[in-house]
Amino acid sequence: MFGDLQARAYGLFDQKTWTNVWSDDLIGDATAASYNEINYPILVTNAGAVRERWALVFTGVDSFNIIGEKYGIVGTGYTTNDCSPINPSTGEPFFFLDYRGWGAGWAVNNVVRFNTEGANHDLWIARTTLQGPATEPNDQFTLQIRGDAE
Repeated sequence: MFGDLQARAYGLFDQKTWTNVWSDDLIGDATAASYNEINYPILVTNAGAVRERWALVFTGVDSFNIIGEKYGIVGTGYTTNDCSPINPSTGEPFFFLDYRGWGAGWAVNNVVRFNTEGANHDLWIARTTLQGPATEPNDQFTLQIRGDAE
């Protein structure tokens, strides 16, 4: 019903100053430093990735906060270590960044922005209970989402 479902990371760019605006386009100037996405792409798995806009906001020359637009701060990272913040719902990383992809020249308040897409689809569920006496004390349901992964 939903077609092919596969996690992905996309839209990576760097920005000189974090503006607290979740834009998918550069605001202001790019940084002198950059992350080498060609040789060290952002890795995601179907088990861990979610639909989120991420900002890695530098707090020092080699340290940064990992911030999601909806999830908030999920951790800290360092350019000297691999970065793989854990999704608490699945126990798997939201994404993985190889430390070898970081170039030199990062400064406080620089930001690396990218988006991730989970291997799921948006879904709304509404349950309506009509007024009246309870007729089923053990009411329950099961939900299963199905899609392709090719």
